[in-house]
Amino acid sequence: MFPNLLDDFNQDNIIDLTKKDLTSDNEKDPTSDENTALGNKWFSRNNIFLNQTADAGLSGSKDFFEESFLFSYRFRSKTRHAFSLRLFHLGYSPGIFSSNFTFYNFGIMAGFEYFYKLFDNLTGVFLWSDFGACNGGFTFSTGFGLGSRVKNGLELWGAYLHNTGIFSRLEFYFLVLKILTLRGKIGIDYKHTNFNLEVFTFLGGFYIGFFIKNIFRIEAGGGFTINEFSYFSGFGGISISFNLL
Repeated sequence: MFPNLLDDFNQDNIIDLTKKDLTSDNEKDPTSDENTALGNKWFSRNNIFLNQTADAGLSGSKDFFEESFLFSYRFRSKTRHAFSLRLFHLGYSPGIFSSNFTFYNFGIMAGFEYFYKLFDNLTGVFLWSDFGACNGGFTFSTGFGLGSRVKNGLELWGAYLHNTGIFSRLEFYFLVLKILTLRGKIGIDYKHTNFNLEVFTFLGGFYIGFFIKNIFRIEAGGGFTINEFSYFSGFGGISISFNLL
């Protein structure tokens, strides 16, 4: 009787130990998505980021309208390196609110972005290049950023539209008091074709807005413009962003 009880006890313990070992192995499996997310500080999930901006104002004594749209899809990554597919649109037109309007220059580009996770899995350094076409020719853009597009960061980028000119921007944005956002921009535009605008435009602006739980931010503001004749004017604009995890 007693030997049978001991055999049953030993078999039960062996089964329990086997189950624990298997469970432990599964919990330590580095290929498991759940445990990789919990145990790997560089793990990042698939991400979609959308941003729409629009600015309107005066350059010298002539009005202009400029807007851009960015769609970025970042792939899941388990290392410090991540890659994104980009779709970028840049539009520009002078005289759209006056009798000087001729046509709206529409550029559409596609490209890639490389992201190196420097501080944590969502902030670091990102570099990109886009190539495409516009009405009347080709277009491209390139740039780099530091930080995160969602919260705090800065970006320096330039774009070329064949029948308009070269656009460059330094943009920086900060999250203040969890829901308040501040954004600034500095830019230089060079228009190499006759669009009833001065050749050079230097601009600077400041925006203020709201931030909602890493998902949505909206900012509005304005600033000044200076042309090559040192003529001061102004502009106003808006920026809307969505971050979808």
